[in-house]
Amino acid sequence: MGKKVAAVVSLALFLGVTLASCTADDKNWSFVADESYSILSVQCDNPILIKRVQDGDYLKQSGGVKAAGAEEEAAQIRTLNEDSGIGEAENFNVTVKTLQGSDRIKMKQVTSEGIVMAVPNNSDELGVQFVITPDGQQSFLASDLGIWSVDSKQAKRISPADYNTMSYDALAQQSAELYQENIVRWNENVTPDPTSTKLAYISNKHDIFNDRNALYVLDLTTGMESISARDGDATYMLEGWLDPNTLLCMKISEDKTAYVAVPLDEEEVPLAMVGSDPFVYAVQDGVIAYAEVLGSPEIHFARYMGADGLKEIKSVKMGWQTRVRGGNYGFSPDSTKFACLYIPEGSKDTRYVQVTSLTENKKIKIDSLPGDSDFLIEFYWADNETLLVVAGKDNKGIIEQSTWSYDLSGGEKQ
Repeated sequence: MGKKVAAVVSLALFLGVTLASCTADDKNWSFVADESYSILSVQCDNPILIKRVQDGDYLKQSGGVKAAGAEEEAAQIRTLNEDSGIGEAENFNVTVKTLQGSDRIKMKQVTSEGIVMAVPNNSDELGVQFVITPDGQQSFLASDLGIWSVDSKQAKRISPADYNTMSYDALAQQSAELYQENIVRWNENVTPDPTSTKLAYISNKHDIFNDRNALYVLDLTTGMESISARDGDATYMLEGWLDPNTLLCMKISEDKTAYVAVPLDEEEVPLAMVGSDPFVYAVQDGVIAYAEVLGSPEIHFARYMGADGLKEIKSVKMGWQTRVRGGNYGFSPDSTKFACLYIPEGSKDTRYVQVTSLTENKKIKIDSLPGDSDFLIEFYWADNETLLVVAGKDNKGIIEQSTWSYDLSGGEKQ
């Protein structure tokens, strides 16, 4: 556990480099059973709760992690089951306000490697957004009405209840009069910064009349909320943090859509990307992974250079088509590798994973399937050399899921 390790990605790899490739072998797959669950990482909203399986052989599938009919759910491998064997844990409940009233959330206080964290009992069935900082030490619940910190088994509101003396209810009333519906976005897509000291989110509470999102930042040390970017002719969508002081956003206006870097204390920086309609797949430690259009086979990697914009590191063809799923973080924890789902040419019903090194001339195509599965659904980084992968099997129209770990260190041996 602990804080995510930062790594400097080499800029010595340039566009057009031919990568050494090696094909995955079944010996790198290990089945992950329910009894293997534990706190392992907090890189995204929901902590990974599956421990790496050390035995390289297959484990018996019966009684494993399976869920029928849930192919579109991207949080399967990050659910804290009620009976998960995670060591020291204590159940408690907290209450947060939502549009439906007061929502009672079942939580666990978990201790892992000296870090005490609060996590939901079931992240898949929350009616609010769960957020945890990269250091694992601060947890938050965000509803349509505000943001609550969860500490000492209690929930405390930390976001302002009013904006320019206007409450959520007052703005909702204005919205109903203007649009005959509630379009208020008080704090959407809450995203912690790499240093665990700030939360970023989007909101239109400053401009209900034009329904434009601005970019907000809440300082967790001072409790102060500020607008980092706003434009009366455009709306912002938050993509993530480029560094502790810079956010990556999609900026949408009537005539164009573009990506911009938003430094907290400086003017935003337009970012030139390759392609007719670029689509960002992931951002981490100053590096952006994006496709020329959503689904295109080639992924570009570019480093943010401040006021100078982007400098391309390399581009790699991933497959016939690439796929992105919500909740999948393509970069490894140390930012030296990138993984992506892809569809091979001539096999539209199959999904595989390709891993590309950003520091070496290597890529790994995980084009084997574990057990009797038919395709790969999603993945998550367990550590820098291990992927957790959910595989799917079509059983007469019902998709059965099983969870596996894949050892990249074994796959890279040539």
